[in-house]
Parts: sequence; C-alpha cells; structure tokens
Amino acid sequence: MKSYIINGRVDLDALEKAEKDKRRHVENQLKKEIGFSPFKRVWFHFVLVKTRLTIRNRENLRFERTKVFSVVRNIFRCIGQYFYREAILNNPADIFYLSKEEIFNFINGSAVDENLRQLVEDRKELFAGYKDQVLADCFESWGPLYHANNYNKTPYNAKIQGNVLQGTGCSPGEVTGKVVVVKDPAQSDNLKGHILVAEKTDPGWAPLFPLAKGLLVQRGSLLSHSAIVAREMRIPAIIAIPDLLDRLKTGDFVRLDGSSGQVQIIEDSHE
Repeated sequence: MKSYIINGRVDLDALEKAEKDKRRHVENQLKKEIGFSPFKRVWFHFVLVKTRLTIRNRENLRFERTKVFSVVRNIFRCIGQYFYREAILNNPADIFYLSKEEIFNFINGSAVDENLRQLVEDRKELFAGYKDQVLADCFESWGPLYHANNYNKTPYNAKIQGNVLQGTGCSPGEVTGKVVVVKDPAQSDNLKGHILVAEKTDPGWAPLFPLAKGLLVQRGSLLSHSAIVAREMRIPAIIAIPDLLDRLKTGDFVRLDGSSGQVQIIEDSHE
C-alpha cells in the first residue's frame, strides 16, 4: 500500500483491458485454426467454458484453503498467549518456533523437553544462522543429509562471468533501466519505472509487480508464482538467473530480454 501511495495510482482498468485484448486475440487465432467446422466450433466453445469454470473453481478452492490457514494460525496465536500468561514462553509469538507435536505433547503431559523457553532460544539461534547462510542452487550429499555435507555456494568470480547473465525467459519484452534489489516486499524502495530484482518471490510480492517495468528473479521456474503473475501483467521477466544478487545492486543499469532470458549489465549509464 505504501508503494502505491508513493508511486501514484496503478491503472487497473488498463491492466484489465490489456488482459481482455490478449484473450480476444488468442481466441480469434484459435478460431482461424479451427476453420468453419460447426462441430469443432461447438466443441471449442464447450471446452473453453468448462476450462474457465474449472480454473475459477480451482482458485476459489485455493482461497478457501488460505482462509483455513488463517484460522489455524489464530488457534496457535491463542495458545501462544496462554503460554505467555503462564510464563511458559517469553513472548506469545515464540509459539511459532515450536513444532505442533511439541506444543500438544506439552499440553498433554507427554513432552520430552519441558523447558520450552530454552527450546525456543535454541531455535532462534538456529534460524539466525540459516538467514545468514548462502546456499548453492544445486548440491550433492552423502550419508545422513544433515551430517558432513556442504551446501554453501562457490564464491562468485566476476572475471569469468562478464557482463551478460543468462536465465530463463518467462515473459516476453525488452526493457532497459535501473534495478532495485528488494529482499523484503514490506520494506521495498520506490519501484516505479525501475526493474525489480529479488532472490525469490511468493504471492505476497504481487502488489509490487505493477509498479515495476521489469522483473529479475534468482530462483524459480516457468510455473513459479513470479513467472505466472509477470505473464498475466505483461511485465518482461526472467527467472532462474544464477548469482543474480551477487552481480547486481540497487542503482545498476541493465537491459533485459524476457524472450531470450539474457540480462546485459550496462556500465557507466545514467538515468
């Protein structure tokens, strides 16, 4: 919401019109392929209507599932409040550092570890270590997964890589501009007219997309959330770009091609 206020109103009518125009264009192309066969046209219309209904029902089901997650989260928040009042935890939100089994085993009197506060502190320390760890995109493991295996990424070598990055193009279009590296969508900078760069995204990032004129994501696939939303909004986008966050920082200029998946870093550019 803050980004929308700073950058001005996003034209939702224009986005909707562009989507309808794209749908109409594709339908006309398909009708040309079908020809004038009455049977094929009736069958095409039947499949089209059923497909739209099925997709809508699928999204409605996902929305209902999301609401269930909210209900369950509120249940555990209430348990956290109770544990806090009873001095079992130092903070109500600490409940989310415990597993479901640990919580209910404590309530039922079958917990292996009764000191939940110390368990939470250990988890916080472990979580902090995970946040600072830079993992490789691919790795091999031997023996027990959590023992004697190295998941750290190989140090980046700029001299070998050059000024062209290669990823997977997932939404066509070519744009040139300044990049803004965003690590937390709630703490994003001014994106309007710039290219959004992120390590990975989830549905919570969607409100930022209309503000950006391009999208670069280090991790993901053609069916990841960022790729699908970018195609829907007609934003040129490339995903699965190795070492993206090592190569780019806020203020750099790039030229991206959403069809080929190439990102060219432009040196000594001015906005």
